[in-house]
Amino acid sequence: TFLLLIFCLIFKWNLESKKSLQFIRYYLLASIVFALAVPLFDFQFLVPHNKIVETKEYIFDQLPNIPVIIVENVPEKGISILAMLYVFVSSVFLMRFLYNLFKILRIKKSGKKVSTSFGNLIISNKVIAPFTFYNTIYVSDVEWKSKALNPASLYHEQAHVKQKHSIDILLVEALKIVLWCQPLIYYFKRIIQENHEYLADEFSL
Repeated sequence: TFLLLIFCLIFKWNLESKKSLQFIRYYLLASIVFALAVPLFDFQFLVPHNKIVETKEYIFDQLPNIPVIIVENVPEKGISILAMLYVFVSSVFLMRFLYNLFKILRIKKSGKKVSTSFGNLIISNKVIAPFTFYNTIYVSDVEWKSKALNPASLYHEQAHVKQKHSIDILLVEALKIVLWCQPLIYYFKRIIQENHEYLADEFSL
């Protein structure tokens, strides 16, 4: 949490107003990976000898034995309830994640596939507004038949395909399954998605 907060503050103070959108994209992704990876390592620091500390340790060693006060552990029942709550909420997030993937795959399977200069398009009546997932653009059947699709929108979606923005979102969504209680993950997801939109707009222009 501390590391994510530091990276957030650096972004807000230094990077948010910058125009280097690609750098911001990789900075945000690297921040999440770095903040999650660092606590997994065990750091050891060499501290020089301190005469005062050594003297205190010597004095304590000479003192008579003092009865040890035993503090009871937290009841296992309380821990198991928290663990069950965590697993339940994570399961809900996992089911939602899989359900959304299933919906997209179902649209892809039932829709009409068309190859265009913008890439692979799936035309379906289940699509309301154009969106992209992985290497495919999904568009409305009504807009396609009436030729009401704005080329600017297709260029925008093409940018999401070419720059593989779906990978970033899948990574953050996967992290949300296990880190649903970490509020900064939601903030990072929002600014990553905003950055994707700016990148796509830049590509379209």
